[in-house]
Amino acid sequence: MKKQLSVVSYQLSDKAKRLQRFFAINYQLSTRNSSRAFTLIELLVVIGIIVIISALMLANTNKFGGQSQLQNLAYDIALSVREAQVYGISVQGSAGNFNVGYGMHFDTNTKMAYNLFADTAQIGVYHVGEDVRPSPFAIGQGFYISKLCVTPTSGYEFCTGSSPTSVSQLDILFIRPEPDAYISINNTHLTFDGNGNVVGGSLYSQARIVVTSPRGDFMSVVIWSNGQITVNNNH
Repeated sequence: MKKQLSVVSYQLSDKAKRLQRFFAINYQLSTRNSSRAFTLIELLVVIGIIVIISALMLANTNKFGGQSQLQNLAYDIALSVREAQVYGISVQGSAGNFNVGYGMHFDTNTKMAYNLFADTAQIGVYHVGEDVRPSPFAIGQGFYISKLCVTPTSGYEFCTGSSPTSVSQLDILFIRPEPDAYISINNTHLTFDGNGNVVGGSLYSQARIVVTSPRGDFMSVVIWSNGQITVNNNH
């Protein structure tokens, strides 16, 4: 009887040890797995951070791209004005006439285009049919000419929407042999003498073309009457 009890006791003790080892191994495995795996909350937090960073990077990229395109547009307009100036003071003729001036025309009613023209009518302003290829120049992707401004020889600058005079059209003319710019507004004709020199008309000391992006950013192209051309961030 004692031997049987001792055998049973041994067997129970052995089973208890095995169960103890089994639970210990399972506990170690579960602890190891939980330390290696992400919880659902941790995973959602990581995904949220990635989404926020990606959105910020995309927004900054779009903003930089828009500013770069706006700057390119402003410099394209400035180069077109310079091209008109070169044509005007060089031997570039039109229909055999070498006294013809060349100029740039801007109109707030057609704010997504501008013109380089040869002043064949010799009135100092643009009219249809005077474009010099590849004019007219189209402005795309939501960019546009938002404002035209001029400054009198003595006085303050006034612009599109100003009172009592609003600038809706702007013409900038260059005539041989000087690089000077003859700046007029609102289709005001100029008067020339027999040698092609300007002798009459309302002229201004400075012109400014403001271009705007779809985001509302802006840049200005400034032309002085002495022929100087610059680009800046003024509105």
